[in-house]
Amino acid sequence: MSYQCAILGDISLDRFLLLPETPIIPSPNNPGNFVFNLELGQKIPVSDIYESLGGNAYNIAYGLTLLQISSALITSVGNDQLSQYIVNTIAESHINTDHIHISEDSGINQSTILSLSGERVVLSYHTPKNYNSIQIPEADWLYVTSLSHGSETLLESLIGQNIPHRIAFNPGSHLLKNNLDLIHNLIPKMEIIFVNKEEAQYIINNFEEESIPNLIQSLHSLGIPIIVITDGNKGAYVSAENITLYLPSRPVTVAETTGAGDAFAAAFLASFIQSNDISQSLIWGIIQSSAVLREVGSVNGLLSLEELISISETLTPQVI
Repeated sequence: MSYQCAILGDISLDRFLLLPETPIIPSPNNPGNFVFNLELGQKIPVSDIYESLGGNAYNIAYGLTLLQISSALITSVGNDQLSQYIVNTIAESHINTDHIHISEDSGINQSTILSLSGERVVLSYHTPKNYNSIQIPEADWLYVTSLSHGSETLLESLIGQNIPHRIAFNPGSHLLKNNLDLIHNLIPKMEIIFVNKEEAQYIINNFEEESIPNLIQSLHSLGIPIIVITDGNKGAYVSAENITLYLPSRPVTVAETTGAGDAFAAAFLASFIQSNDISQSLIWGIIQSSAVLREVGSVNGLLSLEELISISETLTPQVI
């Protein structure tokens, strides 16, 4: 079977702890960010707890499937009860699970997300993975996202072969922090890269560069045709063929921010697969990323294709 998009990456089980109002202050070391303090021994009441599936690969697969893109989720999980529960839950979401590899040497990543004032702090645990037996099915597109230690051989195999996929790439923190050379070697294979501002700074190895237009030009100079940079609640940019577009975020009441970047990427790619139009794709991405902010969970609150199309007719990106 051939798919419109295959998604390669890790999945996780997310637990959200909703904290009461907690003072946050500007970060002294990272302009534009904020910090909050916890005292050792302090007991903090939690107002609510939510549990849901997550991980970049699951979020993208869910978002593409919701927008009627035929998709295959490619990942590695264990053969324990938790892993089986996760796979069954994914199947109930109408996501294809035929290419989920089950191995005794793998498990499920888990994250505890502290949610406060609409923002978050993520405590993540990445279990060892066995990627050796993963096979990538036939697909028009391959979306590569966060993978754990041990994935290097699999990713290197993408460099050395003429694979029949158009590749979209969202580098995970493991590669950004531990194997930047591998990212640079993958770049000639990419058609689209999805990053936030900090991830772009990692890739060009310049953490003092705050200008997104400058970051875009630096990424283009590496040979990436289409660059998408999200900038939190300020909106997002896309650049291709000597044109750069910007669209601000849509105003919503924010319940929680987890999944916004993945919601954007899934909607952008769903549009691009159908239209090859970066302007429409940017609009779809902004709409869906704003929608997911309204509810707790990485895919809750996403709009249907019909809802998204209706809203998209009201927005126009700016040329910068």
